Amino acid sequence: MAAADSATLSALLGESPEPGDAFRLHDAVTSALITLSHDRPVVVVLDDLHWADPASLRLLDFAARHTWFERLLLIGTYRDVEVDAPGHPLHQLVLPLVAKATTVTLTGLDPAQVAELMGRTAGTDPGAELAADVHRRTGGNPFFVEQTARLWRSGSPVSAVAPGVADALQRRLSLLPAQVADLLSDAAVLGREFSLHLLAAVAGAPVPQVDHLLGQAVATRLVVALGEGRFAFAHDLVRESRYAGLGAEGAARRHAAVADSDLVGPAERARHAYLAGALVEPARTVELLLAAARDASARLAIEESIGHLRRALERAPTLRTRAVVQLELGTLLWRVDDKDEAWAHFEGAVASVRELDDAELLARAGLTLARVDSGGARHELVSGLLLEAHRRLCAGTPAEQLSLDRVTLELTARAAMLARDDEDDHALAFSLWARHDAIWGPGSGAERERLTDELAAVARRTGDRENEYFASSLKWVALLEQGDPRYLDQFRSFQALTENSGLRGAELAAKIDRSVICALHGRFADSDVALQQALDAHLGLSEREFGFMGDQLRWSALLLQGRFAELADLPARMSDAGHSHPGLLRALAAAHAGDAAATRELLAEATAEAPYSREFTPLWLRCQAQAAAVLGDRPAADRLRARPWSIEARSHLATAYQNLGDTRRAAELFDTVTAEATSLGMHHIPTRVRSARTEPLPLNEFRRTDAVWCLRYAGHETRVPDSKGLRDLHFLLGRPGTDVPAVRLLAPEADVAPTFTGTPILDDTAKAAYRHRLTELDAAIDHATTLGDDTRAATLDTERAALLTELRTSSGLAGRTRRLGDESERARKAVTARIRDAIRKLADLHPTLADHLHATITTGSSCSYHPPTATTWRL
Repeated sequence: MAAADSATLSALLGESPEPGDAFRLHDAVTSALITLSHDRPVVVVLDDLHWADPASLRLLDFAARHTWFERLLLIGTYRDVEVDAPGHPLHQLVLPLVAKATTVTLTGLDPAQVAELMGRTAGTDPGAELAADVHRRTGGNPFFVEQTARLWRSGSPVSAVAPGVADALQRRLSLLPAQVADLLSDAAVLGREFSLHLLAAVAGAPVPQVDHLLGQAVATRLVVALGEGRFAFAHDLVRESRYAGLGAEGAARRHAAVADSDLVGPAERARHAYLAGALVEPARTVELLLAAARDASARLAIEESIGHLRRALERAPTLRTRAVVQLELGTLLWRVDDKDEAWAHFEGAVASVRELDDAELLARAGLTLARVDSGGARHELVSGLLLEAHRRLCAGTPAEQLSLDRVTLELTARAAMLARDDEDDHALAFSLWARHDAIWGPGSGAERERLTDELAAVARRTGDRENEYFASSLKWVALLEQGDPRYLDQFRSFQALTENSGLRGAELAAKIDRSVICALHGRFADSDVALQQALDAHLGLSEREFGFMGDQLRWSALLLQGRFAELADLPARMSDAGHSHPGLLRALAAAHAGDAAATRELLAEATAEAPYSREFTPLWLRCQAQAAAVLGDRPAADRLRARPWSIEARSHLATAYQNLGDTRRAAELFDTVTAEATSLGMHHIPTRVRSARTEPLPLNEFRRTDAVWCLRYAGHETRVPDSKGLRDLHFLLGRPGTDVPAVRLLAPEADVAPTFTGTPILDDTAKAAYRHRLTELDAAIDHATTLGDDTRAATLDTERAALLTELRTSSGLAGRTRRLGDESERARKAVTARIRDAIRKLADLHPTLADHLHATITTGSSCSYHPPTATTWRL
């Protein structure tokens, strides 16, 4: 089965929840079967398909359709009388399989076959008369025959077998001790497979006692041991018979016990709480179902999440709970494009809110609907909810005098404040996300950073891993927008947080973020690899879940690389996948390509679509600015009403050209902006231009401003947070070719001289002993080599290398003895470590600079900077 990865096989074997990625699972299993069939014919037998889940039948149908010409035989058995019954959930799934297959209707075994099966099962020949009797009683049903033979072998008469399977099993179970039978009844609630520790918790018995009783069940072959503390019923009918004997009250009591256990996952706890009925408080059942829905959503198992929410709605004990559940259910249905049912739940939630007359819940309803508001007939309902909630919760300017965006901003701030006052973490998380989404755009990075910090704290309090991961992801985005170099550390923290999390949504976000960061750093090949990994790992995501995200990321990376021919077709594909404004992408690509004619035409088309929604406004601003730069069009700047901004930006661009050595373009741009600035009365611009022209900056820079270092080398610039290692490098760069004692770097402001007051690491006696032993080892190695004893020679050589390492460690330059507690020794270790750490971190941000420093900086008791050619730095 090498064709299927471990996660796929785990899901197939029932060891982990089935992933939402059905195609990947189906394709992996089918590929594995095809691979096996290349060596020899393969037969796969699937029993009891009438008890299969829909996903398994879809897998079987997929395999049957894609292995038609392979040396593979698929055999499935099912009870047609059950599946053909009206209303059976698998009826429509089995029909296509039957249509493709050769159908063999199984009848009972004849008397001779019954005798043969009984002989194999009991290990002795039953005889023709007894076999005929069993055939008459069982109708030749193989399961009944096998069970009858087992009882007969244990000493029970054949007459103990009842006409029905339940009777046969009941008679067999009656031969067991009562404690074992009761334990199997408890186990029946847990499903076909169950764990020892969970069963002990449900039964309220010590684990060793439960293990002993299960041993008796295993001996009778009613239960099989799977290993590692897990067991399974030998047949589903065994479990079904025990479960049926519990009665409604007994089953509900045991389900309630499982719901109280923390030994099962969110989905299982919710299922048992639901099946426990009135024995679990409805509010608690809804709480568990909502937790299960969030867990499923984090795994991108959207249909499972919707199922949990439907059950939660069914059990909602109050109008308020019902309204909250309907808002969440409607949001999820909207995500899967079931908009009619989504709006039915939204409208039901609004009706409940109005009946409750709850202003805070009214705000939540309005903010939820605002997220999915796409205009049209329902926009009036959404805006009415927001305005009404604002009037009731927010004092000050009447809502009618404010824009709807302003109303939303004030409402999110007020809702978050009220949630904090009420100490309602779930309401607070909703309000903070609503606020985060409402303010998203240029200039909001600082507030979004604060919001993501609070969201992460709330998520940790509530155990909401999904929200914690996404808050961590969006924090690095907010930091990057602010130009804060800490974004990279935050990105790495997010990657570490999601690694092996088991949440497909978070893991997908991590792969996508890695692709974005690699593209941002100019590592385009790595960006392509990371994006392809994300796409390959999540092939099962439907278009409605992933939309145009993959093509958008690919388009952005291709644009940065100037690969315009390759990205030309992507806007049309994105439009088909739901992108609202592919024209913006075409205009921006034309501007990047420097195609003035195409830019002018496409910009006109994009302008006709304005104004743009909040999420597309940054792209529209970027498009206008890029187009204005390409067209050199004064009217374009006038349309932006930003001529002073344009002059400011171009003056800095001219300075950048000069710093990069492009003096011609710098001079032309300096002349242009000077003339425009003078005509507008921007007197500081000509002054800045004169200063920049007379004081050209060095091509290389290693300079600190407050807590941030600006590092520029070989035409590439980056900014990093302050560290001691960077300060050491700065000190050395200012003294090229000079040996600087490490103690000087340890305290550069205090011109401290080395001290040698400590005890030597190795005294003269120890050194003499080391040298004597080295002489002995050299002789012993030569002797072993002469005798051909390579093993002994290697062992002796290892000891010799260790002794030499110790001697080197205890000596400095020119054999000077290092001392314990020696100030210079401490400085050597500390300074060397922090310089190396600083260069290591620069490798990700500025590989060229890191390579230069690695080659030219030496560390030790004295450190120095020795560039091969004279290098000028702005320090």
